[in-house]
This record gives sequence, structure tokens and C-alpha cells, in this order.
Amino acid sequence: MKRVVCAVLIALLAGCSGSRSGAGAKTPSEPSEGLARAIKERAQARARAIELASQAEHVMRDKPDEAVRMYREAVTLWPNFAAAWHNLGTLLLADGDLGGATQAFTQAADADPQDPRPLANLGLVKLRQGWNAEAYDAFLGALERDPNHGDALRGAVQAAFMLQRADDEVLSIIRRAQMLPNSPEWEAYLRERRLRVEQQIEDERGFAGRAP
Repeated sequence: MKRVVCAVLIALLAGCSGSRSGAGAKTPSEPSEGLARAIKERAQARARAIELASQAEHVMRDKPDEAVRMYREAVTLWPNFAAAWHNLGTLLLADGDLGGATQAFTQAADADPQDPRPLANLGLVKLRQGWNAEAYDAFLGALERDPNHGDALRGAVQAAFMLQRADDEVLSIIRRAQMLPNSPEWEAYLRERRLRVEQQIEDERGFAGRAP
């Protein structure tokens, strides 16, 4: 044990004789051994998750089942690993596992609130499931993150058609989709949808104007 020397001024005024403390005592700012160990383990888990995701990305095309296994392990190690969740979702969607894809895309969207892709892909899942209203909402969520996201714009047009929805919001989405590079098939589809939506809006406004 060592005697802690008081400040000279305090010693002169108050006659402080010092205080005793354990050698090597940690200050409040120093992390405990348990906290330090937890931080180290978390860093190691993230590093391993990134390594697994990198390996999975290289085998996604040729060995999708192996990639799924590695992505699952990666997100177990790092639950907020947005990229791994998203890639896992794309693999599960391609395999027809719509429930698993829904969970993966939802986790990816929550982990990265700026990336529009998980919500756009979630919209595609909902379209396949026939849940058109949920699909439309998912596409709109993606467009809130990126107003010009092509897949979200085109998906929203499809979902609106399935819902028989024709209003100014849908017309705005169609117009924005037409400004993007599209295949000839999509150009024709968007042109046809725009004409129908414009006509329906005009008819509804004309009917409202004639109402007593």
C-alpha cells in the first residue's frame, strides 16, 4: 500500500496526511475486465461475420445453399449486419422461401434505414404472395429512402394496378418511372398504365363535377 501525497496547498491549510488506496486501483473511467472482454468478443464476432459474408458472396452463384448457411451464421454473430441480411433474403427469395425472405429483408431494412433495396425486395415478396396492399406500402417505403429507385417505382406501379388504384400519387410514380432507363417491354407497360390512370382520374373528376 502506498501513501497518496495530497496537494501541497491542501496539506498546508488542512494538514492532510494523505489517504491509502490499493495498488493499481482502476479509475472510474477505466473499463472493468468484464466490459473489456465483452468489447473484444463483439469485435471478434463482427470480424468473423464479415469474413463469412465475404466467403458467401463468392459462392452465391455456384453454391447457394452453402452461401445461405454462411449468411445465417454471419447474422447470428452480428444481428445488425444489414448487407448479410439483404443477401440472405435474395437467396431465399430465389429459392422460393418467401417467409424466410420476408424476415431477412425486414431485418436488413431495420438495420440500415437508408438503404431502399430491402424494402423494394420486400415489396416483390409481397407481390408474389398476393398481398398487394402490403407490397405497395413496402415500395413506398423504399421510395421514401430513394425517390428514384427503379425497382421500387416499377414495383409500385404493378402493385397499384393489382389494387386497381388510380390517383395522383400513382400517376406521379408512373411518370418518375418513365424517366428511368427501361426495357422496351417496361416502356410499353408504363405508357399503357399512364394512359389508363390519366383517363380514370379524368373520368372520376368529371363524374364528381356532375354530381348534384
